[in-house]
Amino acid sequence: FPWMPIARDEIGVAEGQGDPRISQYFATATLGPQPSSVPWCSAFVNFCVTRGGASGTNSALARSWLSWGQNAASLLPGCIVVLSRGSPALGHVGLYVGDDGQGSIRLLGGNQHNSVNISSFPKANILGRRVPSSAARVAAPPAPSANPGSGFNLDEIPAQRRAMAMHVIDSFAAAGFSKVQQAAALANAFAESKLDPRARLTTAREDSVGLFQLNRIGGRGANHPAEELMDPDANLAIVIRDVRNIGEFVAAVSLKDAVDAFVRFFEAPADSRDNPHSTWK
Repeated sequence: FPWMPIARDEIGVAEGQGDPRISQYFATATLGPQPSSVPWCSAFVNFCVTRGGASGTNSALARSWLSWGQNAASLLPGCIVVLSRGSPALGHVGLYVGDDGQGSIRLLGGNQHNSVNISSFPKANILGRRVPSSAARVAAPPAPSANPGSGFNLDEIPAQRRAMAMHVIDSFAAAGFSKVQQAAALANAFAESKLDPRARLTTAREDSVGLFQLNRIGGRGANHPAEELMDPDANLAIVIRDVRNIGEFVAAVSLKDAVDAFVRFFEAPADSRDNPHSTWK
């Protein structure tokens, strides 16, 4: 869904320093600008959906989304999920990113512990899962490709990690990056973590976590809990947000140039576990 890259770019906005941005979320609802002490989960979803080119509910009420669009036959990445919360009049709304396999789902949403982040919620609290009416034709997942990897040779990647490899490729593709940048990102993730989203390296100088081993000690993982960085979508969102601003990476037309730009400008070369050139060609 087109609102997901927008939502991922907002990860990290928090009450306090982020209040001006939260006011912009409220501007997409008829309630108008409000302080961050007013629940803003629905305002956030309205902001993302409208920025993505669709119409929202224009309401700051989470349960307003129960009458938006149409019911999704199943939980689809990016579909809008409405949860019960407290009294019958209350609720919470966010964007579905995955299932943790323990009776909970992960939602990318606003006003989750006072910030935009990916958090887990009990699946039993789901009131509705919504997609736009025009999305009926994409409500079912696409059929598996006869050529996995969309032209990429994934033979060097262990079979159990190929789905994660495709997730990295698809996330960079959805963000508008070319196959050169997609391959460079995959090469780095494979070199850093072997595509294990829960990989973690802790030394005196670093606490590197997740797919891209984002360093929580003064690095790009700073101010992010380890559990958040172990969520592949959260890890990818941070990487995609930051590499958008690396001109050399965006402009690269060869895999070598893209990998060099990634290593040189996104991460300290000393942090690289392997040479990505030798892993992905």
